[in-house]
Amino acid sequence: MTHIALFTFQSIYLLLMIKILSYKLYVRLSDCFWVLFSGISTGLLFPYIGIFASPILVFFICCYSYKVHHYNLNKSIFLSTLTMLIGILFDHVTSIILSIIVGETGFDNESLLLVHLFIWSILTILFTFFFTKLTKKIRVKINQNKHLQLILASITTLILASFYGSIILSTYLGNDITLIQLNLIFFIIYTVIGLIIFYFYSRTLREKYEIQRQQGEQEALQQYTTEIERQYSEMRKFKHDYQNILSSLDEFINEEDYEGLKQYYQDKIKASSRLMLKNNFRLEQLSKIEVKEVKSIIAVKLMVAHEQGIDATFEATDAITAVPMDSFVLVRALGILLDNAIEELLEIGEGKLLVGIFKSEKVTTFIVQNTCRFELPQIHQLKQAGFSTKGEGRGLGLNNLSDFAKEYKNMSLETRVIEDQFIQKIMVGG
Repeated sequence: MTHIALFTFQSIYLLLMIKILSYKLYVRLSDCFWVLFSGISTGLLFPYIGIFASPILVFFICCYSYKVHHYNLNKSIFLSTLTMLIGILFDHVTSIILSIIVGETGFDNESLLLVHLFIWSILTILFTFFFTKLTKKIRVKINQNKHLQLILASITTLILASFYGSIILSTYLGNDITLIQLNLIFFIIYTVIGLIIFYFYSRTLREKYEIQRQQGEQEALQQYTTEIERQYSEMRKFKHDYQNILSSLDEFINEEDYEGLKQYYQDKIKASSRLMLKNNFRLEQLSKIEVKEVKSIIAVKLMVAHEQGIDATFEATDAITAVPMDSFVLVRALGILLDNAIEELLEIGEGKLLVGIFKSEKVTTFIVQNTCRFELPQIHQLKQAGFSTKGEGRGLGLNNLSDFAKEYKNMSLETRVIEDQFIQKIMVGG
């Protein structure tokens, strides 16, 4: 019974750490099920397999991350192994603290076991909160990059495997304070080596990403320039057509043929005017956006919409000189909203796309509004990872947006469905 209680406590700890690291501080019925299932299962196995029950607990927690939180496999492995490593680290630190204070580690003295668990819990929770705050920016990049998730999952798994090898060896040799201190030293060495590997790998990826980003910006600006040239060419054509129209009116006016003029206007000029104005996407208001990355993504997506026959309009009330957040994240968020809107309009074959930027004293609001189907699922379903109305392997966009909003305190999202209009807002404060 003691084993089941201890492993249930460890299971609660691991799930709590994952929730802290993931910024998902809420409890659901499924969480309680996994805590009880993991704790009872490993507690029952412990008398037969001993210390090997702990890796099985890690496996259960990995399954929990994968099934309940819908994380991909690499991220699930990374989170479960990382939380276990943090637990093992501070388990050794707690043992050393108790050996210094009372001369015992707490493992061989049941009266000190509760004290050991209390100190260990406080240290791990405080460290995890601190670690979460400290790695806030890098976690955004990790969430966006599957290669980083793979290397981190590999590093933490190797460190955990190596450390368990040391723990198993110390179990057979005797779990005295000297071996605990030696294990802690090896743990620090493994961690430093892992961090060095991760640093050089992430730096290589960062350099690669920077090159790709610059290429993307160059392509977007080239498309923007091409569209400006096309608009200028159309303006010159319009001026030429306008002169011809004025010349054609000359004869009707000279002969005072007003009935003929009226008929000519209805049949020729008005029809031509509607044709010229239909889906005539005007870019003049984009000049108010001075953040080139934001201007490029909006311009390119609206050009795509225009070329596919979508009625798209853009409005900006004030000049946008800067946005107080990572421009890459904002561009990615806007790209997700615009792609979703264009896909929905192409799916239903009709409707309008409205894009706007409005600036108040402290908040810049980006709005993407599109016509949608009446039978859309509930908003909370649309934001779930893996859920999509577009088929298998889709549906990560809105979930990623929710993750961005959790990572950036000055960024918030609002999604509304009003009759046949799907309205999404990104609000950036500061």
